[in-house]
Amino acid sequence: MRLLTGSDAATLYQELPEVAFHTLKLLVLRDDWTAEGLRERLHEREAVLEPLCWRLVVPPLPIAHPWWRLGPSPELDHHVCELTLPPGSSLRAACAEAARLSEPLLERDRPLWRMWVLRGLPAGRAAVLIKWHHALADGAASRELIERIFGAAPPPGVLREDEEPEPAGWRQLLPVVKSMNRTIAVAPAVLGGTIRALRRSRALTRAGVPPARAAFSGATPPWDRRITTSRALAVVEVPMASVHRIRDRHGATTSEVLVAVLGGALRPLLAADTELIATLAVSTRRDTDDPWGNHSFFSFETLATDRADPDERLAAVAAESRAARKRWTAEASRALEGWFEFYPLQHAVRILAEGAMRRFGGRVTAAAIVSSMAGPQRLEHGNVRVDQLFSVGPLATGILLNLTAWSYGEVLSLGLLACPDGGLDPWVVADAIPTELAALDASDG
Repeated sequence: MRLLTGSDAATLYQELPEVAFHTLKLLVLRDDWTAEGLRERLHEREAVLEPLCWRLVVPPLPIAHPWWRLGPSPELDHHVCELTLPPGSSLRAACAEAARLSEPLLERDRPLWRMWVLRGLPAGRAAVLIKWHHALADGAASRELIERIFGAAPPPGVLREDEEPEPAGWRQLLPVVKSMNRTIAVAPAVLGGTIRALRRSRALTRAGVPPARAAFSGATPPWDRRITTSRALAVVEVPMASVHRIRDRHGATTSEVLVAVLGGALRPLLAADTELIATLAVSTRRDTDDPWGNHSFFSFETLATDRADPDERLAAVAAESRAARKRWTAEASRALEGWFEFYPLQHAVRILAEGAMRRFGGRVTAAAIVSSMAGPQRLEHGNVRVDQLFSVGPLATGILLNLTAWSYGEVLSLGLLACPDGGLDPWVVADAIPTELAALDASDG
């Protein structure tokens, strides 16, 4: 049995029919492929793909987090399907199909993932759509799984661990006790880290460092409406060389360049001087952490959409990001993430969030969720070569846009997920991003 961490469990507690907490990966292959070929690949590598065999077990008493049970081999005929796109379909058509397939929740009585081979792309190519729950894997864990599926074959002799029986009777209480013991054990570190983080924050405030952004501190975007189950997916690639030039010229980070470019792409949709904020995913993963699950924290930062000049926009984003990093040190982020271990707080936070939404009259906590990370090296094994790789995370209550960036080869691959019922077409934003990046690259800095 593997107990879910508080961060992993949070993605399950917050899930609603209209707020699905799975992530999507769209891999465009150089050639054609079939669902049967993907099933064979997964079967051959099952020993190194343990999370794909996990089954969720909910405790009999609502005082502990769920846990994973290593179940039997997944029913690949159910989990892996094949669809043929209409003749003449483009990558946009594949994205539309991927968005449609992303809308239903994953079935919790089965391993929490699905895959589809989408055939019929130009030049006889195929794409693979992966949909797995955030509780299984954050960005770094997803990258590891993708490398194990599409990269080099595992060394021979790796054996699959034995299936764990489903607990029954009093044995169901053992993980509950283990979960409660873990919560008690981490309490001193979480409390101590939080106290140190608060002291550091006060010291930074006295030193003149700007305070951290708060939820609801930005303007409400015009696409702010109640979220529905409907989804739209857009993708775009930009050259890493251009991103690196801008980063180095401005002394910024890749994430800051991405946020500034997104802010510029959103400006035509907004009234003048409208400042939106985003919630940025910050990894707290350490080399000693479990390779699966989630290790991240979220901070609120400006998109600087009120700045018309691209250089000024990037400067504003970078300044706020640097101030945030001073406050959200690794220890501070881990301490705040640790509070998710306390089961009752999970539900209290959800109730408070819903109350805050009512209190602020439907205003959004942030206009977008933004994350970026280094993707895998070029993926190729046998006759399967991945030419393009896109990833995108979920939406959240009140946040109807997600932008996820992974580097892959010589490009930065961006996936944008939106709720079109809210009035936002992600392709409008995606199509504007290369122009905004070129404008920033051409500026004097």
